[in-house]
Amino acid sequence: MITSSTVILDNQQSDFIDLINEERRAFAKRFGIRNMHKLYWDQGLHDIVETLSNDPKTLRGALKSQPHYFSLVLSMDQRGIDELNQAKEKWLEILKQNRNNNHVDPFFIRYVYLYPEQTTVACIQRSVVQNYTYICFFGPQ
Repeated sequence: MITSSTVILDNQQSDFIDLINEERRAFAKRFGIRNMHKLYWDQGLHDIVETLSNDPKTLRGALKSQPHYFSLVLSMDQRGIDELNQAKEKWLEILKQNRNNNHVDPFFIRYVYLYPEQTTVACIQRSVVQNYTYICFFGPQ
């Protein structure tokens, strides 16, 4: 079990953050990224997200205003990581095929878990899109 400076995480949260950090390390190695930070749970970010999520209209507004700081997640386990990676690979393939076309379906832009500068994460269980039961928010350094 991982602890942050303000909270003790449950096994699911701890394991999921470990999985994300493993993916970040592999991605950094694959693309030669030297400044990939380790992610830590941010209870303050979690509390903000929980407050927003109590009002679906406010949550949708927050998601639209900061789309690059969150990602829909299928589940907080290896299956969720695998699905995020599939979306990332699909996005990379779309970019290769459409170098002159900047339009990419926003659903495939769910790679914020790989932004090197991100240092914090907080996930909540909310079904905003069918089959996606979690939303994870990532914070800048």
